[in-house]
Amino acid sequence: MTCRRREAGRRPCAAVGLVLDGTIGGMSTVFLPADRPEVEVLVEDSWRYGELRMWRRGEDGSWLANVTWSRAPGENRIDTFPAETVRLLAGA
Repeated sequence: MTCRRREAGRRPCAAVGLVLDGTIGGMSTVFLPADRPEVEVLVEDSWRYGELRMWRRGEDGSWLANVTWSRAPGENRIDTFPAETVRLLAGA
């Protein structure tokens, strides 16, 4: 997995693991396109295929996932989901 690390006011350092998010005081992990894990997200009681773009900690301390997902072929959406509504695909 390749990520970047950044502190508020500093430039990113390539491939060291984490990104510190100074705007909310938490931590986040950003995945480069080639390294995005395949996941499923729970949308309206159905699990939908997606790719995990980023994990971040919300203001209340909970973890949130930024996921590219779709309901149908050719459709792409990017949304943020609570951690409990995201699961890794088997074998990912």
